[in-house]
Amino acid sequence: MRVGFVDHIYDHPSIPSPAHHRCFLLCFPRLGQVSLILHRVLWLSGSLVFVFFFFFFKMEDREAGLQDRLSDLPDYIIHEILCFLEINQAIQTSVLSKRWKNLWASVPDLNFSSKSFTEQTFAKFLRRVMSKREDCNVRRLDMFAHLPVRLSSMEGLINYAVAHQVEDFRFASNDVQPVSLPACGSLKTLFLSRCKFGDLLTSFGFGFVNLTSLDLYVCWFCYSENDCGDPFASCRNLRRLCLRYCRFPSLKRLKITGFQLASLEIQGFGYGDRGLQEGCEVEIFAPNLLSFVYKFSKPVDFCGLHFPSLDYVEVHVWQHGTDEATDHDKRRVSLFLMSMFEGFGNAQSVKLYCETIQVLDLVDGLLEQQPSPFKRLKKVDVQCNRESFKVPAHVTNYLLAGTIGQELHLEVIELIGTCKLLVDLSFSFFLLSLPPMLTPLSIWSIEIYHLLLYVHIYLVLIPSFAFLLSSSYCLDNVVRHWLKI
Repeated sequence: MRVGFVDHIYDHPSIPSPAHHRCFLLCFPRLGQVSLILHRVLWLSGSLVFVFFFFFFKMEDREAGLQDRLSDLPDYIIHEILCFLEINQAIQTSVLSKRWKNLWASVPDLNFSSKSFTEQTFAKFLRRVMSKREDCNVRRLDMFAHLPVRLSSMEGLINYAVAHQVEDFRFASNDVQPVSLPACGSLKTLFLSRCKFGDLLTSFGFGFVNLTSLDLYVCWFCYSENDCGDPFASCRNLRRLCLRYCRFPSLKRLKITGFQLASLEIQGFGYGDRGLQEGCEVEIFAPNLLSFVYKFSKPVDFCGLHFPSLDYVEVHVWQHGTDEATDHDKRRVSLFLMSMFEGFGNAQSVKLYCETIQVLDLVDGLLEQQPSPFKRLKKVDVQCNRESFKVPAHVTNYLLAGTIGQELHLEVIELIGTCKLLVDLSFSFFLLSLPPMLTPLSIWSIEIYHLLLYVHIYLVLIPSFAFLLSSSYCLDNVVRHWLKI
């Protein structure tokens, strides 16, 4: 009978049910039923109080003859509010009143998402939005495609954004999508995910003269004629570049040129399945680069790194299968990493990982023959995911011996697992983790905790929220009282 009572109570679709009540009812049946009833009464009474306050202040506003102040806001403020919505949700606000009927058509930010469409209806929706929208500039365009987008629709949207002086363009897709990017002088921020660039890049690369920030995630660069590619050379004002798991399968030499580049981050890089064909050389020319991050990657042949202004470096590389690798392969990988470090000579702060230290120390006696590449070093951090990890003395000497006249110490930061220890602040989970003999106490503590929580909601949060809903009316009365009007 008790189980039936519990199941009957929990089957109610509109009232929330804490999961620990089942355990509580099994331990203390009668007290558990009382606690459950109190839980329901508090929840329902709180809802009634909220409804009462809401309609009370609404009636007060109507008696005072107050107008709809949201609709009285200027257009540019309403536009900023609508920018937080997806474009299909912004269009739905046109039914609120006559003033809201066409406000969506001049919103500067367009946020498209295909999650509630099919492939056919989404293409039709894109055409209707572009045809019904007013002839005004686009500040930002976001598009997330949960399903394949027709190439004609994608090109039409990009051309529309370029024609309306878009400044910030972000595109993400679940599948690799072929994309053709025309030159755009107004674009400043670009984020692309799972895109495939064709032969258009072989001639002029990204034609964005004023672009300052570029993020590329799982993007494919297909070159059919040139063995050497420099896709970002035409972005003369680029200051931030992030390449994550990008693929350059047909290049024999990859160049990254950025005269104004200040921050460069490369993730998921390497030969074979990491996006580069075997033997591909990488050259980076960035005279104003301040920060360089190379993470979750394998060592490659950096034939030239020109970083005279470099300040911060972070390197996380590893090499799988080192036990089965030949001495030649180990020596080759270690030399690739040492060649990379030679380009970091001007760095002042260096962050390494224990896997990076292991790659440096793959070949016995090789590191002792190499001079230290760092000349201005002030700080070295080594992050590891294992206890009692020690950096070998010859590796420490290789990293620190090049800095003359300063005493440096290499600091090892130990982490638990692969990330920092996270403290779970959940009170319920903490109490349920107590020993079995304290389980009744922990369950009672949870009941008291929830009781206090609902009392707090009942007495404080709901009246406060209702007060905020009618803040304009209340503040007017407060001001009149203070001024004694």
